[in-house]
Amino acid sequence: IVEVASREEERFDATLKQGLNLLQEEIETARSEGHKTIASEVAFQLHDTFGFPIDITTDIAAESGLDVATGFDELMAAQRDRARAARKTHGPGVAVDALKPVLEEHGETDFLGYEYLATTGSKVLSISNGETTTPVAGEGAEVFLILDRTPFYAEGGGQVGDHGRILSSSGVAEVVDTQRLLPGLSGHRVRVVSGEFAVGDEVDAEVDRTWRLGSEQAHTATHVLHWILRDRLGDHARQAGSLVEPGRLRFDFNHFDALGRDRVADISTELQERVLMDDPVRAYETSYDFARSIGAMAIFGEKYGDFVRVVEVGEYSKELCGGTHLAHTSRIGVIVVTSEGSVGANVRRIEALVGAEGLAHLNRRIAVLESAAETLKTNPDEVAHRVEQLMSTHKEMERRIHELDRETADSDAKELASKAVDVNGTRLLVQRRDVGVDAARALAQNLKGRLGSGIVVLGTAGDSNANLVASVTKDVVERGVSARDLLKAGAELLGGGAGGKPELAISGGPRKENLDEAIAAVGDAARRALSESAG
Repeated sequence: IVEVASREEERFDATLKQGLNLLQEEIETARSEGHKTIASEVAFQLHDTFGFPIDITTDIAAESGLDVATGFDELMAAQRDRARAARKTHGPGVAVDALKPVLEEHGETDFLGYEYLATTGSKVLSISNGETTTPVAGEGAEVFLILDRTPFYAEGGGQVGDHGRILSSSGVAEVVDTQRLLPGLSGHRVRVVSGEFAVGDEVDAEVDRTWRLGSEQAHTATHVLHWILRDRLGDHARQAGSLVEPGRLRFDFNHFDALGRDRVADISTELQERVLMDDPVRAYETSYDFARSIGAMAIFGEKYGDFVRVVEVGEYSKELCGGTHLAHTSRIGVIVVTSEGSVGANVRRIEALVGAEGLAHLNRRIAVLESAAETLKTNPDEVAHRVEQLMSTHKEMERRIHELDRETADSDAKELASKAVDVNGTRLLVQRRDVGVDAARALAQNLKGRLGSGIVVLGTAGDSNANLVASVTKDVVERGVSARDLLKAGAELLGGGAGGKPELAISGGPRKENLDEAIAAVGDAARRALSESAG
């Protein structure tokens, strides 16, 4: 508790500082420009992003003799309007107000999907093509079909909506999603493949069995995972969000720290073990009070009526859940945890693959491992050890190469230093060495140390550009000679600029064909500078 509280305090303090810094900047700007108010947009940003109540912003501004400009209330009202509009339109392009009469006249959709994956004789109650309803939908149309009864599960509780087909005597439609358009009213988002559908048609509805199986595998696995997390981490590890779709699950839960590789591996192992135990999965309806009395877990933020559906897995997991599930955990088949990480303050996320997707993931991993083993000329069990050996050898080779480079550089520097010429009692070395710019800079510094007192100018050409490096000893800098100034003439010839300090500067540009001319120009500049400083 202390750890969580401390972290929350740190986060709040950081957010508060950000908000205060923004407010202080706005206050200073307003005062410097002679304004008497702070923009209402700033106050709204402080409220919306940093959680500053408008009263606090107003008080802090007042301490500096400023007011908050009018408009904050309008901005808040506009935000509320946007939120209401988002709630009003549910699903892609469906205005739910147009469907309220359907619900009032025919009542809630009768969901038969717990027992059946196909039904016959359902009636089309309404067709929505966007903002309004329409009596007919022809071939190629993308609309929502509302039926009086359906085997299709509408998205809810983290589980995605079912896919499948709806057929009538006059048309065939592909169901690409199922949504709750209003509480109790399901809508089938369809693409009319052939023929047409009209309000009043009798239709057959068929859920894609593979799709539903994948969703149920992921959903039942989610309940098992939820129980394991609470058992391993504590009762605080409650669901904070989830996504259940065929072959894949994403589960967010409350926890204050990373689980670590070993703990994730232990959780993954226990998940698979419990799957193989083939525990029964039971679902039944009962009163909310009784469900809570037997320890059934309710998800925070969900709304429950007087009667609820309880899903039990084995003798350990009990949750209130309206989703669809397997009859036994063994039908999950394979479950593989693929990631664990943070998604917010004290909220962690686990992602996993199940069933055929989990098996395909493992097969891909095995193929990669076998390929690596073949490349390393070893067996899969020895791949990790072989890689460690190669990494150790690689590090040793890098060390030896570095030593050889240093020895070669020292030898090269010794030879180059002998080519320095005397200019009024100061040594000057101007040479071309086609090495990397970092190597050229290191070589110039090495040569400067060997010269004792003088100037080093090196030019180097790469694949796409050329560089000049100038290094000047401290005593020459004190005479007024700057490496950066020396490079200006050469930098212009290369089509670039020069930057750095008086002791060391670098220039570069794309005109590498002018490199030799640029080196000569810098050399001439160095000779003039030495002559003038000596005089």
